Amino acid sequence: MASVTRRIKAIKQPKGGYINPKLFQVTEIDESGLSVDLKSENIQASIIGTAVDYLTRVLSYNNPFGRI
Repeated sequence: MASVTRRIKAIKQPKGGYINPKLFQVTEIDESGLSVDLKSENIQASIIGTAVDYLTRVLSYNNPFGRI
């Protein structure tokens, strides 16, 4: 099975993408009331891809390691 990031790189998107980014509204959420510094985010894309993959497996199969 391919990783999420490898699969996304293999897909050719239409010009302008699938969803218009102008349709989204940015909302910064922080419990302490301080704004989030988006430039200091340091989570690697591979970690996010793995998290999305495992969460998808949990929701799809109720098993984080796929069908066994």
